[in-house]
Amino acid sequence: MDIQPRGGSTVKTSKANWRVLYALLPLAVVLLVAADLEASTAGWRRLAELGVSLGFLGVMALWVRANRIALALEGRADITAQAVEDTTGTPAHPHALLALNKRAA
Repeated sequence: MDIQPRGGSTVKTSKANWRVLYALLPLAVVLLVAADLEASTAGWRRLAELGVSLGFLGVMALWVRANRIALALEGRADITAQAVEDTTGTPAHPHALLALNKRAA
């Protein structure tokens, strides 16, 4: 998505890379099944499942951190575009501000 501020230059914003997150879930399921089938005792199986689960959560946290700007801008792209287009200098209508506050909450 391109956003054009008042100065006339174009600012590139990237989208979140959802494919990485979607590929992570089947991989975690395969690893959990492998841990269930290959573990010799219940203790090792539980330890392997815990490791896979914690690794899954850690990679998801890294993904969110890497895509935090794109995620923040994803829901507000239409608001930003409207703000950029309004160059008349007139104040916003109070009802429009209430709508923005409800979206942000």
